[in-house]
Amino acid sequence: WRRVREYARRGLTSIIHGKSAHEETRATASRALGDDGMGNYLIVLTLADAERVCDYIRNGGNKYEFLQHFAGAHSNDFDPDQHLKRIGVANQTTMLKSETEDLQGRLRQAIVDRDGSSLALENFSRGRKRCRHSALPPQSKIRPAFDAHGRRIGAGRVRPYAPRLTSPLTPPRPPSSPAAACSRLP
Repeated sequence: WRRVREYARRGLTSIIHGKSAHEETRATASRALGDDGMGNYLIVLTLADAERVCDYIRNGGNKYEFLQHFAGAHSNDFDPDQHLKRIGVANQTTMLKSETEDLQGRLRQAIVDRDGSSLALENFSRGRKRCRHSALPPQSKIRPAFDAHGRRIGAGRVRPYAPRLTSPLTPPRPPSSPAAACSRLP
């Protein structure tokens, strides 16, 4: 949250990589408004969305269509013509680090293409670190084990996820019939 508050203080719009309905992203977006409530944000989920933002940064476009596409994922008074001039990138900690880095690179290149490399330093800012307090294990150890569809790589058939119906502390259910009870005896 410090990062997006700093962006608001400096007059940068926060581009938040995350899911617009996710509680962490909503909290980050509320902090992106800044202490005075004058900050702005745009929430981007996919790299295709990032490309749409990059295209608008480079070439402008139809403001109405842009706002319709990102409905519910931007601050109230968001104006892409004004608020995509100076941007900073933040992310929801559950997003893949490599995707956030790719998104940052694309947005930075769009700013460089529009403003030149000297002004890009002033008009683009990215976070240097991911959240240190994330409860997730390091993504570098998880990602190679799964393909793009979330299926395990190199492991035969993968069982679908089934939530546990009882906790380890819950006593087992009583047998449904006396015969079933006898079958459990040694």
